Amino acid sequence: MIGRLRRFDLKYNFEVQIEGLSDMAFATCSEPTGSVGEAMLWQGGSLIPIKEPTRLTFADITLERGMSRNLDIWNWFQSCSDAALASGFSGQGAGFAFPEQYKRGATIAQKDRLGTWVEMIHLFNAWPKECGLGDFNNDADEFRIERLVLSYDYPERVPMTPF
Repeated sequence: MIGRLRRFDLKYNFEVQIEGLSDMAFATCSEPTGSVGEAMLWQGGSLIPIKEPTRLTFADITLERGMSRNLDIWNWFQSCSDAALASGFSGQGAGFAFPEQYKRGATIAQKDRLGTWVEMIHLFNAWPKECGLGDFNNDADEFRIERLVLSYDYPERVPMTPF
């Protein structure tokens, strides 16, 4: 007996949706990854430590696409940098700026060959940590590539089809 049938998803057919922004077609998207910290204690000369899981962290997501004249991403990045400046100018330190002005929900949505949604990964409270406008080179035969690095609080994986 072979066992339970598994379906493998292709990488190429995905979309990114960010609240309040349009034209979010990207060529590449890094994988959402998380890690759990570890507290370890060597108690009383034991040869085996006591281990417990601790804090969660989630790696940033890097998105890349061909550079265009659409300013949505740049304006979002500037709203985030404006909030950081306002926070520093106020003398209150980080967290004084209003996060609802720059934090947004984002979704990475995977499709199958027929265009049916198979999985979505929601990123909560995402904000642009870095925004690259593409390098310049007169000797190149290629497009400029815009890069966006998103930081976020946590992801939620939502399968849309069985198995």
